[in-house]
Amino acid sequence: MDQNIDHLYRPCVGIMMINKNKEIFIAKRISNIVDEYWQMPQGGIDSGENEENAMYRELEEETGVTKNEVKILNISKDYFYYNVPIELIENVWKGRYIGQKQRWFLIEFTGDNNSIDLERHKPEFSEWRWQQNIEEIPNLVIDFKQNLYQNLVKEFSKYLRNF
Repeated sequence: MDQNIDHLYRPCVGIMMINKNKEIFIAKRISNIVDEYWQMPQGGIDSGENEENAMYRELEEETGVTKNEVKILNISKDYFYYNVPIELIENVWKGRYIGQKQRWFLIEFTGDNNSIDLERHKPEFSEWRWQQNIEEIPNLVIDFKQNLYQNLVKEFSKYLRNF
């Protein structure tokens, strides 16, 4: 990405959480801007926060899963970017960003499904499930994130084959 425009992308983390059966956690996003769609947990990095701490905070806020219930398996070597459609920019971040720049974490969930609690903080998801086929995930997400998810699946599926 051109460093001259990098500041136009909101710094974020994304989380691909897998269970012992190599199934991927996905959840249906609650949105008043677009129709509900599936995605993996993600969120912004707070001022002064490093990427790993942001990942643990976002994971707990969005899923109720704590740091003690996961293990980091891999971290994306590069950032993944996506642009928000022009008509949504004003509604999403008050026009401050044109998209997101995300570092993705592949983590193993070692806890119990009962600890997954979408209501723990302000709910961002209406439901969740374990997705068996990683290759299908890009087809479940909103269209402007599909390319990012395809590249993410490509990067992490190499690691998952040996998991």
